[in-house]
Amino acid sequence: MNSELLARLMKADPAERQWLLLESVLESLSVKVRQAVWAVAVPHWFDDRILAALCPELANQSTEIYQALQALSFMEVFEGRGHNIHEATRSLLLDRLWNDRTDEFKLISARAAEYFEEDESNVAEWLYHKAVGEPIGDVMNQVMRPLNNQFRRSESEAILKTLDEQIITHRVESNVGAEVAYWQGELHRQFYESDEALEHYARAIEIFRQLGDRLGEANTLYAIGDILQFKKQTDEALENYARAIEIYRQVGDRLGEANTLYAIGDILQFKKQTDEALENYARAMQIYRQVGARLGEANTLCAIGDVLQFKNQTDEALENYACAMQIYHQVGDRLGEANCLQEFGNLAEETEKKLQFLQDAQQLYVAIGSLYSQSRNLCFIARAQESQGNLSAALESWTISRDLAIEINYELFQPSAQEEIDRLSATRSD
Repeated sequence: MNSELLARLMKADPAERQWLLLESVLESLSVKVRQAVWAVAVPHWFDDRILAALCPELANQSTEIYQALQALSFMEVFEGRGHNIHEATRSLLLDRLWNDRTDEFKLISARAAEYFEEDESNVAEWLYHKAVGEPIGDVMNQVMRPLNNQFRRSESEAILKTLDEQIITHRVESNVGAEVAYWQGELHRQFYESDEALEHYARAIEIFRQLGDRLGEANTLYAIGDILQFKKQTDEALENYARAIEIYRQVGDRLGEANTLYAIGDILQFKKQTDEALENYARAMQIYRQVGARLGEANTLCAIGDVLQFKNQTDEALENYACAMQIYHQVGDRLGEANCLQEFGNLAEETEKKLQFLQDAQQLYVAIGSLYSQSRNLCFIARAQESQGNLSAALESWTISRDLAIEINYELFQPSAQEEIDRLSATRSD
């Protein structure tokens, strides 16, 4: 260690001292290896292919340079993927790169995003880099919605946690923070953690309003309305829907308007105001058809079928479910198709036919991977099996249903399923 570096270390505070020591190591490296160190600090892990993607000018030597990088003291093995820079060192490098050479940081992030975009197993890493250079609201919706619908909590949490790293270090625009807060709310809502969901939505709507993002604000108001509807706070839910629909109309988002009309119809159906519910569904249906939203149309046909079923207009209800199922099949929505099969089963009078519809629905739910739908549908199957006198099959269905509910942490359902298991077990013992 030369005297000049020693003098600087003596004068530096602890944080600066760490950087000075790292800087001295970097200066001892060849130009190409030093360039590679800066680049591979940006992703969470790297190998020779990632290095070549981040530094195209080093592509011909990427294998050789990758070998040289592995010998550095701050490199670690990243199991199954290559290597990574020790987190403390990586943090120092990223802070310096972002503060001193922001354009270079963004260029490397863009190359990393392009590389990981083709890797479906590393969606979190792709979004982590993509968020640095561009808005990701639409992409977040495309990625997060299916994960939420399929109750894939760990994957959703991994994506949000990874993006949160960029937010904390202020390397992304505020809209990313709003999107992450919104999807954290959606994640908690999906698992019936209403209070946590509302906290995240409140943070999201605050940022959306600061940014003047009216559409983000409307979407969050709509989501808050859904939570309040679930909590049976119907008046407050309607207030949020009313504010959301006003903004949707102002910004010209007809699909958002239709979705909100549909949600209002759901509340009115819950309040047993069936005629008013049908009016809202009809207005939503009109817009869905005008904008060509076939999925919204199918969902509304199902909702109308539910109202007609409540009004004991079974034939008309079945007609709506059949029309909905046709659209679901056309647009490739297998979950919607399965839900219609479930309704056919619930309305079927003959137990054998009921079971056939429900088992067909179960096959689709399994193929889709929707554990929640599998768990719920098995309840109907179990009841039909019990009505046939097949208590062993019914007990097995209830047990699988409960285990699936436990797997997805669906706590509201687990106790009722256990009660049925206990009841049938006692019946068989008698």
